[in-house]
Amino acid sequence: MFDFENVKDDEFELLEIGNYPASVESAEWTTSQKGNEYLNVKFKLTNGRFLWDIFCLTHEKDTVKNIAMRKMKELLTAGGNKNLKTLDKSSIIEAVEVCKVKLAVSIKKDDNFGSKNIIKKYFPLSQEEIDSSIIPF
Repeated sequence: MFDFENVKDDEFELLEIGNYPASVESAEWTTSQKGNEYLNVKFKLTNGRFLWDIFCLTHEKDTVKNIAMRKMKELLTAGGNKNLKTLDKSSIIEAVEVCKVKLAVSIKKDDNFGSKNIIKKYFPLSQEEIDSSIIPF
């Protein structure tokens, strides 16, 4: 028997809309249920929370792929990568995993699954943020 009477509901609180310094915790290639390969990137914020973003860089639809390419270029550029030319899958992971950036976080409302935080944009850290070592990881 399993007793669920004393199990508390998840009390997950959304982050407020704003900009949050973060570093990449991990990046890995994954395949969706429909067979589309994407890069799943996990970010660790300075407050200890985590956010994820996905990049469908190999999607069959050009629109989806182009959006992912623009987002990836924005992330890599914000993270300090200046030599963006042609990267293979393992090189993309290596370039992403060293990124320390500022995330523009918003809230996406969903009637079916509830509201969730999403990353709208990537910015470079300010010199003050870099100098103050608020990103120790």
